[in-house]
Amino acid sequence: MTEPAVSFVDMAGLLDGVLAGLFGVAAQIAPPVLVDPVLGSVETRLSGLWPSPRDDGDGSPARLMAPRGLRGVLIGAAASSQTMGKLSLLGLPMDSLQEAWAPDGSTIGGISVQVIDDDSADPGGPLAVEASTLSLTVSAVDALWRLDPLAAGDDGAALAGAYADLMTAALAGQSGTAEFQAASAGQALADTLQEGRRYLADTAARWMTAVLGLVRLRAAQQADPALPAAGAQVQALVDAYNQTPVPSGTPLLTYLAQIFLGNHPATRNLPDAGQSVDGGHFTDVLRSAIRHTDAGSPIDEDGGSDHAPDGGPDPGDLGNAIVASALALADQVRTYTQDPAGRWDDDKADCSSFVQRALFNAGIAQFDPGPAHENVWSTKNYAERNDVFETVKWARARPGDVLVQGGYEDVAGTPTWKAHTGIFRRPSATKPDLLEGISMDSKGPARAGLWGADPPRGYYRFGANLLVRRLKRDVLGAAGPVVPAASPVEGGVRIRIDTRGMAAATRVLVGPDQAAGVLGNAEGSLTYATLPPGQPGACAVVVSDAAEHTRTFPQAVEYVQDPERAARAVVAGYEVIISELIDTATALIAAGTLDDAARQQLTGTLEQRLNATDEGWFARLDDALGGTPTAAVDAIFEFASTQLIQLTDRFWSVLAT
Repeated sequence: MTEPAVSFVDMAGLLDGVLAGLFGVAAQIAPPVLVDPVLGSVETRLSGLWPSPRDDGDGSPARLMAPRGLRGVLIGAAASSQTMGKLSLLGLPMDSLQEAWAPDGSTIGGISVQVIDDDSADPGGPLAVEASTLSLTVSAVDALWRLDPLAAGDDGAALAGAYADLMTAALAGQSGTAEFQAASAGQALADTLQEGRRYLADTAARWMTAVLGLVRLRAAQQADPALPAAGAQVQALVDAYNQTPVPSGTPLLTYLAQIFLGNHPATRNLPDAGQSVDGGHFTDVLRSAIRHTDAGSPIDEDGGSDHAPDGGPDPGDLGNAIVASALALADQVRTYTQDPAGRWDDDKADCSSFVQRALFNAGIAQFDPGPAHENVWSTKNYAERNDVFETVKWARARPGDVLVQGGYEDVAGTPTWKAHTGIFRRPSATKPDLLEGISMDSKGPARAGLWGADPPRGYYRFGANLLVRRLKRDVLGAAGPVVPAASPVEGGVRIRIDTRGMAAATRVLVGPDQAAGVLGNAEGSLTYATLPPGQPGACAVVVSDAAEHTRTFPQAVEYVQDPERAARAVVAGYEVIISELIDTATALIAAGTLDDAARQQLTGTLEQRLNATDEGWFARLDDALGGTPTAAVDAIFEFASTQLIQLTDRFWSVLAT
């Protein structure tokens, strides 16, 4: 369905397109500058990786001054967030660094890592004598944080230099291997590392020049789709990359390229235009997008005249509840309509209401539209909502995943989001590079629509921009009327209660005790409150409104002492806090009252509530565990960190509106 134009630009989406085939970068939408008629939207900053408005003051965020924070921003806080690290996102080879760098950021192999004041820097370089310590200066960390892929004057030199320092520390850990010793041919370790660092710095700088050049070229094309000779400019960047002098292939450099860097594309020349197409190189999608744009409008959503409506029911449901729900719905609906009310009729739907009903009918309460259809999911929601979905590679698609093909089109001079969505069923048996999905098309229900690839092989437009979106594991709290459904015995956790159908709540009792900070959202469908301390065990949550009507949720919250369960509850409480404040800010925007004073108050509320959540539980955790969380507790926070960063960034984005 068509939605109002938005001035959002998504750098993650741009980088995803340029680096496709090498990296699984999930795209997300955030504020604003350029639009792309093919790839979709592109952001000038990326959550947690490029500076946000609140970090434009002096220095980078304080958390980056700790080695663990530095490790997190460069290579991801944990395996689940690795593709969101700057080094991964920009495509620098880093497997050996990932293996050697400790999760707490304190060591790389046997080398200790520290961030120091500029005045304390060793004139001899970042690696101390005998390569026992790697020291990065505060100014270097600031430069890493502030790298802007769209800033024409930023060549990425700071990132390339730091990358070389970090990788050289990882290289030192290989000194005992037979391959390293053969490559160094008896040379002193310090000399071998110095030679290796030069190669790593040259390789990183050469790669960064090409990648950033391609990103900026794509951004320029987005700003002016009529940009002449775009394909020639891509080739010029590739030629410049290939013509940059590369050191001769000594045994050490051969070892570095083939073994240490795993024959990454950064160690080899890039293909020319003819060789590159469909060759799995990071120039492919850029060239494809240019060809796609130059070719004019893609085929119609319904697949064109050669795609007849599907006829008759299909008996196969693959045993998947979502697929079964979608197939049952495909047997039920008959007429395609985008009418806001009519698309919810039993025999009518458009693509987004079809997917929402299929998910809800499969038992996923998140997608309940409600009797007044206040909870309406659009194609753009399916593409953007990283708090609910994650993006997976096409080859990893599982039955029940949501398919979205979309992007921006020029409609009467206005960039307008256009997209189609459906439910993935299985890979196509006849066209193995396409996916088969269930959807509501303009010609009626499709039980075996073909998704993906450039037209005309698939049915739907924006084939090169297919997103496979998978519902997330419930990391941030159980789905139910009260979220989270657990709390540390110290309380302090913010909960969200489903109070649809009630008048505004005035009081919340948790067991015998009253919760604090009771507030409802603008629609009156949710009530928020802060849990009091409690005794171990489950207790009821009772909500009362001004007329003393009550609603009881039996055993809705369980107070726990187990550190792992308490950690999950605390993380879920963070999510509730941020989501509530996003809702509040959005309501203030709608009312025209989000002024500087309101922004300041919301910021203070965020900090106060996060601190209140942490206060009691972390004190007990420190006492019980000697100040060192267990690996399991640490993993809970690391696994949730990317989602929480994205959610927090949405909050700052709304405040900046």
